Amino acid sequence: MKNCLMLAGLLALLPLAGCDVIYEAAQDQAQRDCSRLTDNVAYRDCMKRNSDSYDSYEKKREKAKSGS
Repeated sequence: MKNCLMLAGLLALLPLAGCDVIYEAAQDQAQRDCSRLTDNVAYRDCMKRNSDSYDSYEKKREKAKSGS
């Protein structure tokens, strides 16, 4: 239920904010979810998956789109 409310809130903000704001809000939520993990390896892996900056994400996305 909380995730649905957060998603609804993010969707409501979409026209008002840039993609980077929404990306970082979703990333913050993912990192909060990581903090609930009790296994250190799982926590570290989760945080690593959710630690890229928006700029880094965009560069990787553009590279993947161009096929390079």
